Amino acid sequence: RFQDYRGFSGGGISSMLVDRDGNLWTAFNNNPATCFGRDGQIRRQLEGQSFVSCMFMAADGKVWAGLYNGGIASLDTRTGTLGPLEQHDRNSLVQCMVQDQKGNIYYTTRGSGFSMYNPVTGEYRHWSKTSDSASGAKLDNDWINSMAVDEGGLLWLGHNSGISCYDTEAGEFRDVPSELNASGTSCSLLICDNNGRVWAGT
Repeated sequence: RFQDYRGFSGGGISSMLVDRDGNLWTAFNNNPATCFGRDGQIRRQLEGQSFVSCMFMAADGKVWAGLYNGGIASLDTRTGTLGPLEQHDRNSLVQCMVQDQKGNIYYTTRGSGFSMYNPVTGEYRHWSKTSDSASGAKLDNDWINSMAVDEGGLLWLGHNSGISCYDTEAGEFRDVPSELNASGTSCSLLICDNNGRVWAGT
């Protein structure tokens, strides 16, 4: 059944996620992330003053939260608390997150490229349009709107100038067809299907 939550004064919604218990976590622009149970009632709210800009569930079921004031942290969905904050990207709003086959978490930082964090080793890297690549290819725009990882380990990045591609295995950018970065083309959404195709919304 449909239930109307317009009366809930949480502000605009930036992200939604269903956890393994079937609860709906909703991130608001100006209020703490809130957990709604299957019955539609509020179960818990994120403690503290860290507003969540996006959420992502890793392959192991752990939920990660990207924050408006920068950094990512694990989110304990049972208690509504954040784990230690990874402050590599302080003051850079985290816009979206994906995970590759090795367990690395890639996330975009608004207007400043994208980063990688390995939760096991603590390794961190950051890329922007000024980053060098042995292939000669590069990130064409630092304003990244969406990311997707295909079955071959290629990280596709949709940005305000089109699409770029990063090979997570080789550790370098790949060339993409020039028509994917035509003048005035902005990619707002990317998704990989089960047939190995990458779909882009412009």
